[in-house]
Amino acid sequence: MQPVNFLLVRKAQLFREIKALGFLYSAIVAGATFLLLAFFLKSQVSIQNAGISGVVLTFVIAMIHFSRKDHRFIELVTEWPFLIYFIEYCTLATPFVLLSCIALGNPFFMLILFPVAGISFLKVASRPVVNFNTSSKLISETNFEWKAGMRKTGGLLGILWLAAMALTVVPFASIIALWFMLLVISSFYDEGEPREMVESYQLDAVKFLKVKILSQLKAFFIPALPVLLLFLYFFPERWWVMILFMVFSALNIGVFVLSKYAVWRSAEINRSGNIVNAMCLLGLFLPFFLPLPIAVIIKNYRRSLHNLKPLLHDYH
Repeated sequence: MQPVNFLLVRKAQLFREIKALGFLYSAIVAGATFLLLAFFLKSQVSIQNAGISGVVLTFVIAMIHFSRKDHRFIELVTEWPFLIYFIEYCTLATPFVLLSCIALGNPFFMLILFPVAGISFLKVASRPVVNFNTSSKLISETNFEWKAGMRKTGGLLGILWLAAMALTVVPFASIIALWFMLLVISSFYDEGEPREMVESYQLDAVKFLKVKILSQLKAFFIPALPVLLLFLYFFPERWWVMILFMVFSALNIGVFVLSKYAVWRSAEINRSGNIVNAMCLLGLFLPFFLPLPIAVIIKNYRRSLHNLKPLLHDYH
């Protein structure tokens, strides 16, 4: 398949996804994209800011490259997988490159094309090649989400944690790395555990949700706490940033759990909550979305109770 034809397929897929979202969510996604680009444009006031933005965007593209599931398919349908990747990632980066060049009045941000080209050349194994038995032992046997998520994402979460620790001396960089950890963790809640695992708790729906949320908060904050404490050590005057991020993280983890159980079916994958979860996470950069997690928690808590009560009604 020629690269141009492949891009036409991607275009058709994009329009199909937009159509499936419906008018309301499509409008919300469009508005969020506009606000993100506006925020980016406003941040391009110096070469230093442009450099930081370039590193963040490169990291996002690297995450996409290593987490995507179609590497094998692309290698089968085209002789130039590198070119397919490069064109796709350049398409993603183009709005940011143009806005930065306009704001700065020079093409500095175009340097991002070099690391993007390097990422495009990287081959990704179809299965993780690193043994994660040690990290798996640190995760509770009942934590289905993290067990399955760690197998699915390989060492990505560990890399992000190491980056967060290394970047604690850079203002806000470690917080952004933790935000990327939350973004990865949000994908852990796509898959529903078997019915037997839910019943094994022997709790009613209210207590079950409470235990699940607390266990997921513990799983995130145990690795995040050293990063946050180091951030506080290096920037004690910004203690309020740490507190706000902890509240932000707790609310979003609550969103992930309740979005999962609002539509939970035994051993089924359901990604219907992914877009709303992503919009809740954008609240860190776009304050317009900060109240959204509370509204989603209230709505999906009721839906989760309604969904789980028929299964757990015998455990009052």
